[in-house]
Amino acid sequence: LLHEKKWFDNDMYLFVTEGIIYNIPDLCKQENVKNFESLISNYFEKQNKTFFRLFEGNFSGVFYDKTNKTWFAFNNQTGEKKVFYYDDNDYLIFSSDLTVLSRSLKRLGIHLSLNEESAYFLLTSGFMHDNRTLASEVKQIGPGEYAVYSNNYLKVNSYFNLKDITETNDSKANIIEHL
Repeated sequence: LLHEKKWFDNDMYLFVTEGIIYNIPDLCKQENVKNFESLISNYFEKQNKTFFRLFEGNFSGVFYDKTNKTWFAFNNQTGEKKVFYYDDNDYLIFSSDLTVLSRSLKRLGIHLSLNEESAYFLLTSGFMHDNRTLASEVKQIGPGEYAVYSNNYLKVNSYFNLKDITETNDSKANIIEHL
């Protein structure tokens, strides 16, 4: 059940994910469903639109609620899989590949400009800070965050923060035993 890409599309929603979600079997068992598509349908019927916060693994994805015309884009808690986005009055585009997004914008006649401060961050610290990218017009969703787009408004929210993890004094052996 370690699938790299999933695509579910029906009358109620569109769901696309890229990467590996390790705990699909556990979530299916917990929700008493037979497969991943049934799991997503079950969460949707329960009005649980941020179900992705329950996933564990290296993943990113998008979810579109067709009834409410609401988009959700998300990545995992540590942000290994990137989700980039471009948002203006005419277009909202999500992509897991900055090059593909840049080419798509170029085909639409949208010019991208270098974000010099981001280039400086990349050269000095080896990574981007916050939601920055090398293109001023393109942002990224950070680790443990998700974007919601509804009624022509995009908002980025957090669903996971390392600060919320409690410290343990258990030994390595005890931790491993409880895995």
